[in-house]
Amino acid sequence: MNRDIVAPRHDRLHDLLGELAAAQWAVEDAVMVVDGGLPIDLTDYLTARARLDLAVTVWNLRVVDRPSREVPRVPLTPLASRSK
Repeated sequence: MNRDIVAPRHDRLHDLLGELAAAQWAVEDAVMVVDGGLPIDLTDYLTARARLDLAVTVWNLRVVDRPSREVPRVPLTPLASRSK
């Protein structure tokens, strides 16, 4: 399967960084309702987490595929796999 079909290709670094930031904000927005005493909408949360996980995966693939002078070699870890 072609990776470009599964994940959008971010040819410019700032596009990918913007997607990472937007995906993180989407997760925060989905969880923020708890502060107001409301339950989390599971569909919104799972959609936001999938977007964030995809952005992290694309970043990590870019780190592996690109020379170090083009992108900082800082692999990211999805939130779920971080130690608690």
